[in-house]
Amino acid sequence: MLNGHKGETIGVQVVNSFAAVDLVKTVASSTVTAGGELAYDLVATNTGALPLHPVVIEDRLPAAVSFLAAAVDGDAGTCQLTEALKPQLVSCTLTAPLAPGATAPRVALLVRVDATALPGQMIVNQARARGMYDQPFVVAGDARVAAAQVADLSCSPTAGEVCD
Repeated sequence: MLNGHKGETIGVQVVNSFAAVDLVKTVASSTVTAGGELAYDLVATNTGALPLHPVVIEDRLPAAVSFLAAAVDGDAGTCQLTEALKPQLVSCTLTAPLAPGATAPRVALLVRVDATALPGQMIVNQARARGMYDQPFVVAGDARVAAAQVADLSCSPTAGEVCD
């Protein structure tokens, strides 16, 4: 319930006390040459109040690069090239549940910049983290139940899922 008088401005803060995930991606270098290697690190953090399991980190590689390798630190998950045609898609699934407030092991991703890349060409990488959770309740007709669009890695979570 909000309290205020007619004409007053009031502030509302919505706090998600259920499930949330945050993904941070870093790149080893801001410049590379054609034929050179580029390394990405991806780290997911459970910023919500529910455990997430499984947690899947997906990276839609730019068309100007080719997948070389991916691994989860400490063998705490598995990575695979799930779409081999460019733009390629790499999916890494963590083996352990991710507790509230916990940070997942780092996913290290290595790619090769195509020999045809031009000097000054911008290479844009897109990634997301998805985590499944047990819903404390279900609301019929909830608009968040729409299917996620994997092709563009948008984050439209399905029921029992959170995405960043």
